[in-house]
Amino acid sequence: MCRKVTRPPAPEFLPHFHHIYVEHGAESYGLTERVLGKFPESRIIPIRHYKDLFSRPGQDLPAQRKSRSLVLAVGRSPFLYRGAGVCPSFGNSRFFYSSTVMNCIFDCDYCYLQGMYPSASLVVFVNVQEIFAEVEAVIREAAAEKMEERISGPPVYLCNSYDTDLLAIRNIAPLADMWLDFAAGHPELLVEMRTKSAAVKWISSRAAPDNVIVAWTISPDAVIREFEHGAPPLAARLAAARKAVEAGWRVRICFDPILFVSSWEKHYGAMIETVFSALPPARVENVSYGMFRMGRELLKRARRVRPLSALLAYPFVLQDGVYTYPPSISGPIMEFVGNALSRHVSPEKIFPVLPDHNGRKARQCVMS
Repeated sequence: MCRKVTRPPAPEFLPHFHHIYVEHGAESYGLTERVLGKFPESRIIPIRHYKDLFSRPGQDLPAQRKSRSLVLAVGRSPFLYRGAGVCPSFGNSRFFYSSTVMNCIFDCDYCYLQGMYPSASLVVFVNVQEIFAEVEAVIREAAAEKMEERISGPPVYLCNSYDTDLLAIRNIAPLADMWLDFAAGHPELLVEMRTKSAAVKWISSRAAPDNVIVAWTISPDAVIREFEHGAPPLAARLAAARKAVEAGWRVRICFDPILFVSSWEKHYGAMIETVFSALPPARVENVSYGMFRMGRELLKRARRVRPLSALLAYPFVLQDGVYTYPPSISGPIMEFVGNALSRHVSPEKIFPVLPDHNGRKARQCVMS
C-alpha cells in the first residue's frame, strides 16, 4: 500500500525591495531620497558598508532572487573601465564601460553576474555626479588625444548597462534618465544603453539624443521562456524597439549570447525574420551577434549556483581562460546567423562578436 506523501508548503517570500539597506554616507544624496520615496512601505536598514551585506559568504542566490533586497551605496573610483576585447566596439577606438548599478532584475541562466557577484541584491550607487565627473575627465583627455592623432569618430564610446539593465529598473532608480540628461549635455560622448526592457514611457517622454544608442538584446521566444526568467517576450521587446525607432532614437539589435539549443536553425532563423518584419532594417543602427562565452572562474561559480542548469552543464571547450562552444558547433551557427542577417542588413552594419580568449576580459560581455 502506498503511503500518501505530504509535501511541505512552498515558502512565502516578501515582495522585492521590502528591505532597503542604506550605506553610511549614502543617506545624504538626493538620489537616495528619490529611491526611498518610491518604497514608503519598505524597511530601511542602515549599514556600515555595502560589502558587509553584499559580499558576505554563504548566501543563497536562488532564494534571494525571489525576494531581492535593494542597497544604496556610495561608489568608489575608478568608475570607468576599458572595454573588453571580446565586446564589440563598433569601430570606436576609445571604448569604456561604467557601472552605476550592480546586478540585474532579470534572472537569465547564462548571465555572468551570477558567477561574479555572491548576492542577488541590487546595489545602486547614488553618487552619480562623481561618476559623471570622471567621465568628463576621460572625455577631455580623449578629445586632446584625438586632436593630436587626427582620429575620427566620438572621443569616447561608453556602455553603461553591462552589469544591469538601467531601462528595466527606471521605476526603481531613475539612473537611465540621469544618463540621458548627461549625454545630451556632452555631444562628444557616444553612449550605448543595453536592455531587454519592454518599457516605452521613456521613449516619448523626451527628445532622442543624437549620441545615445539603445541596444536591445534579442533572443528566440523558446530561449526566453527557458533561460531568460522574468524578461519580456520577443514581441514586447520588438514593440518597444519599433516605438523607439519611430520616435527617432538610434536603435541597435544584439543577438547575444546565441545558444546551442535543439532546432536552433528553426528558432534563430524565425527570430531574425520576425525582427526585421517588425523593424525597418534601414532604420536599425547596426546589429551584433555572438555565441555564449564565459570566463573559467565565472562559469565554475555559475554552475554552483545553478547545479541543475542544462545550459551551464554543457561540456564547453576552454580556450585561454574562456569557455565557449567548440568550433564544430559555433562555426555553423555563426555562419547561419551571419547569412540570415545579411539578407536584411548591409554588411557594414553587421558586427560578429568573436571571443578573444582572454578569461579576465570575457566576463564583461556576456549580457545579462
